[in-house]
Amino acid sequence: MPYRALLLTIVLLVACNASVTARPTSSPVPAIMHTNPTITHGTTPLPLSAGTAIAPTDTAYTVIVPTATPTVTDRPTPTVPPDLLSFAETGHTLSGRFREFWEQNGGLAIFGLPLTEPLPFEGRTMQYFERARFELNPDDTVGLGLLGSEEAGPVGKVEAQAGCRYFAETGHNLCSPFLEYWQAHGDLAVFGLPLAEAEQRTGMRVQRFERARMEQGDSQTVLLGRLGDEALNHLGVGALLRPVNVQAAAQAVTVSGPTATLAPLSVALLQAHAEGYNGLAEMTIGDRRGSTWSQTVMFHDGQASLTQMVLGALGPHGLVITIDGKIADVHPGVFNSDAQTG
Repeated sequence: MPYRALLLTIVLLVACNASVTARPTSSPVPAIMHTNPTITHGTTPLPLSAGTAIAPTDTAYTVIVPTATPTVTDRPTPTVPPDLLSFAETGHTLSGRFREFWEQNGGLAIFGLPLTEPLPFEGRTMQYFERARFELNPDDTVGLGLLGSEEAGPVGKVEAQAGCRYFAETGHNLCSPFLEYWQAHGDLAVFGLPLAEAEQRTGMRVQRFERARMEQGDSQTVLLGRLGDEALNHLGVGALLRPVNVQAAAQAVTVSGPTATLAPLSVALLQAHAEGYNGLAEMTIGDRRGSTWSQTVMFHDGQASLTQMVLGALGPHGLVITIDGKIADVHPGVFNSDAQTG
């Protein structure tokens, strides 16, 4: 080839290559990793293998790259307990040690339906049911809350009666038919000690125990009163615990309040502890009528203090602490008020 022709060919090849590889600076190519591209010749799909060369001037070929769908990896899938039991009547669930205890000790007939999810309770875990409150102890055993004692304490002691079982610890008798029911459905572990004698109330016979209230109506059948449901109502802040979307906070909090009964309009000083926590929490106090008072408190090195004027109905005041909208602690009686003090 003559020298002039060879030089002209080189110049043309360089110019052609420049026109093919040039990229507009105003529209950068997005840094997206695409998968499974296909190549067509006209309208016929052809396999695209690695190293396939396509002439820039062959406009009959078209590379089609599907839009990539991003994969979300930062949202962990919620863990569902394998033994989860759901109740459509209340929307709540039952699982783990609480389900075992519920099923082994009478289930629906004794305890009723769950009214809350498991939640922090004075440093432990608890769950309210229609007729009881389950509490998970540090040794992983399940016990029942003293709802009967929280409703009202024991009344004066009486003498032992013939044909009944007498409990010297509280000074009260347990007689038929409540005695047979007590013995057949868990006795002391489930119901606790009797706090009063059986009495007549509005068409039914009733007897109070540390953890339950037995009732016998016109049908002569012994049933348990709805102490769990009533306790949630009397808690004052119980309405905050009933929704099905209420969750427990990761940060545990414990609260202590005054042990002495307080007079109305006095001031209650509360101390809260949350190991290693520095940040805000919402504390809501409620009385037995459902009136509530809320304050935002700051934890520093795991400690916080709260003062609350004693307002509302007389009796125990409940407390709920939330962090980021999740329950960190429930205290059914953080302080008690009574007009007759001193």
